[in-house]
Amino acid sequence: MHTYLVQAAADNDRYELRRSAEIGQNLLWDAAGLLQDQDTRTVSANSSIADG
Repeated sequence: MHTYLVQAAADNDRYELRRSAEIGQNLLWDAAGLLQDQDTRTVSANSSIADG
């Protein structure tokens, strides 16, 4: 559903909708990157404790 909405907005001729879709997509990628970084740090910290 989300992909359809983003694609529909991106294909729209209105600048505001295209820009909103672009910003939303960038925010999702940024959030995914932060979650991945946090997960990597958590795994690394737990590994260090286990190696103790």
